[in-house]
Amino acid sequence: MQIIYNQIIILIYCAIVYFSIMVETAGTLVQVMFSPLAPRVGEEVTFTDAVGNITKLDFGDGRFWMATEPTDKFPVKHTYVKEGTYTVTAVGRDAAGSLGTDTEKIVVSAGTVPPVEPPVEPPVEPPVEKPGYFARLIEALIAFLKSIFGK
Repeated sequence: MQIIYNQIIILIYCAIVYFSIMVETAGTLVQVMFSPLAPRVGEEVTFTDAVGNITKLDFGDGRFWMATEPTDKFPVKHTYVKEGTYTVTAVGRDAAGSLGTDTEKIVVSAGTVPPVEPPVEPPVEPPVEKPGYFARLIEALIAFLKSIFGK
């Protein structure tokens, strides 16, 4: 009897935890995330939409991104040109039309990102001609014709 009682308690606990997670997740209309977490001046920052409802991003430096078409998708890339702490604000609506916002602080450090040099390809050596199948076939054909015609 004690085993059944314990199993019922565990099931009730799991149901309460699951329900609280669902309520908490359902309340999140907008959630913006970015990478890298500590960008430098000139480094490209990638913003992602964790929930799928963002329609506008304010990068905090006077520049914005706005979804003008339903096909405008994340990730969105942005580069900060000055060091500092910026407040990124995301605005979005869910399918029911409810408006939500999310703000995140992003600290951009002064160290600049060196430009990426394209990889240097080693020079390509022209292939050395080796008598292959086709060359051997021609040589055999010439030898055969000489044997027939004697020249």
